[in-house]
Amino acid sequence: MDPYHGTVTMTEIADDIFVLDDGDSGAFGSLMTMSEDDDLPPGPTGGSGSPGTNSPPPAPPDIRNYAKYSQQIFSLLDTNSVLNDDNNTNLYNACAAMPVDTNTIPLLFIQPYGANAVIIRADNFDYSETNADFALLICDKVQSPTWKTIDFSGASDTQDGWLVQGTVPNWKVTSTMFMLVTNLNTPYNAFFQAVPYSGPQVAIIGTNSPYDVVSNTITFTTQVVDLSGTTNEQLEVNIDGYPCRYSFGSSNTFTVDTTYSPSGTCNVYLEAMGTSSVNDPANPPPVDTELAFLGLTSIPLDFENPTYLLFQSDYASPDVGTNYIEFVISKAQDCAAIISDPLDGHVIWAATNYFSSPGPIAIPWNFTEADGVTPYTNDTYAVQIIAFDPQSFFFTNHIDFAQVRHGAGTYLAYEEEPANTTTGIYLNSEAANWTATEQELFNDIYLYFGLTEYTTGQVGDNRNYSATGYQSAITPGWDTFLKPALQATYATNACTYSDLTIAQAHGSGSTIGGANSVSTNDFNTLDLGLWVAGAPHPNWRLRKAALWACYSSSYKGRESMTTPYPGFPTACGIRDKGLQEISFMRKNCGLFFNGLLPQGGFGGNTSVVTAHVAAFLDQTWVCGANQYPGGCDPTYSFRFAVNATRGVYNPQMDYAGPLLFGLGQMIYSSVYDDELLMLNYSDVKSP
Repeated sequence: MDPYHGTVTMTEIADDIFVLDDGDSGAFGSLMTMSEDDDLPPGPTGGSGSPGTNSPPPAPPDIRNYAKYSQQIFSLLDTNSVLNDDNNTNLYNACAAMPVDTNTIPLLFIQPYGANAVIIRADNFDYSETNADFALLICDKVQSPTWKTIDFSGASDTQDGWLVQGTVPNWKVTSTMFMLVTNLNTPYNAFFQAVPYSGPQVAIIGTNSPYDVVSNTITFTTQVVDLSGTTNEQLEVNIDGYPCRYSFGSSNTFTVDTTYSPSGTCNVYLEAMGTSSVNDPANPPPVDTELAFLGLTSIPLDFENPTYLLFQSDYASPDVGTNYIEFVISKAQDCAAIISDPLDGHVIWAATNYFSSPGPIAIPWNFTEADGVTPYTNDTYAVQIIAFDPQSFFFTNHIDFAQVRHGAGTYLAYEEEPANTTTGIYLNSEAANWTATEQELFNDIYLYFGLTEYTTGQVGDNRNYSATGYQSAITPGWDTFLKPALQATYATNACTYSDLTIAQAHGSGSTIGGANSVSTNDFNTLDLGLWVAGAPHPNWRLRKAALWACYSSSYKGRESMTTPYPGFPTACGIRDKGLQEISFMRKNCGLFFNGLLPQGGFGGNTSVVTAHVAAFLDQTWVCGANQYPGGCDPTYSFRFAVNATRGVYNPQMDYAGPLLFGLGQMIYSSVYDDELLMLNYSDVKSP
């Protein structure tokens, strides 16, 4: 099945193992087909003595590639761990027996392993000069094109090409790598290909050049190139990370109404989100496997409009008393504003006035009906603004009834590694030690002779609560300890734990746990969201979360796709940074990871494991820059704590792509939460 029709060299080096030199810098390595049997035995002889006919097996169902390969599991083998695994010596022997490559070009070697698996060895792939990851692709037809341009017109996508079977982060790519693909679905052909991949490639094409002055509604054309098997790409547009008014049209165009964003120089960002993976989102994915991919691009422009929306104030909390929506006019004119109930249209606030000079105009509303007394109880309200020169704005705002938990205790959890290797035993011991150290920090938060020596006037009430829980091969499941902790309450009906740290765990973006091969050893984002929201208190959203698990942020954005799973930030109740920074809502924050998280070796120290770094982050946020009795300060920002941790434990921490969600200026002390609610950061230290 030579796709180049005999124009390149193809050599069979063993049964069902081929080397193809296509002159493409090793983009193709080795190709393999399974369940192809060209040597069928002759059929039976008919009763009349005439030759019989072969009876081939029935053809397998014609299904899409992602369904064909959805049960297959990819893993990158650590040969040291395989060598020391007394329970699986056959795997190491099989890897060691593979032929040694003496060439210097990138090649894949593939050989069967057991009844339904293959071992793939990758040689001479060098990704040191690129941000792309090593991606092992799979397809049922080798002649399928690798890449295609995504069409966002809504037309049916019938192409069924290459998908990601698994990835290796560029920082883990070595001159020789061993990979294992198990649970092969033998009725279907399978070809493998290796390419550099970092998600969809996104471009903005149009008449605008960088830093052009634009106004009103502007139109862009986008071009998104991705793998040919991708069918569920989704686009999102924002202005410097903040929400904006946009829509998509035909021929891959999108429009942005610049009047709904403040005037001035800004960046229009286009993000393409989706999955190029063979894994079925409806089934638990394998651990430490990337399922979602993101590509983005931007163009800087100068928005200039005589009238524009300055502050939409969406998701404001009733705690602010009066919400203020602001717009700007450039000259004297009449203006009108109407707030109404979007369910039945009845007016709940209205005003008309003449303004004799340009500048910002505020619309004050106190969350009541038209009488100014009766509380307004719906979750949304519609706003119409009319500037008679002329300009009109129409939008729907939300009310933040589901608020953030008041500052309370911190719950610490981790997942044990299988204890069949020295590495696993060490990781488990370190996780237990460092979570115990953290627990002592929080439980002694008010201790007069302790590290922090805080008072309730400095950090708030009920902060001296902490507990730990861990998942092992013999414990029943995460829901037996994590769910009760997230729903525990004081007698005063305030949540016992406002903060959550998972200090060590495997992840895939939609799940955490599962490394011990026990069915209850994982939970997905939907589970976590239900546990958090199930707290018997209206303020259910976590105040702070740090989930030290692989790809714990990569599902963000997929909640709007055809999948039941939200992202982990959403499950924790952490709203986007851009939204929190422009709204009077209760603030929260979290740290999640967009890539594969190293288990150890942080800061170049082989003894420093993930749980150690997780404890450093929490202690830095709690204690600030001067961590000694009498010097601790709980008003250093979460962004400061994250950056300080990166400074000590890079490059390994940045390998995992740490992403800060929510408010970067969030502080441990809860006594200033009302200031943060009103976007007042005067008491926040963020050097």
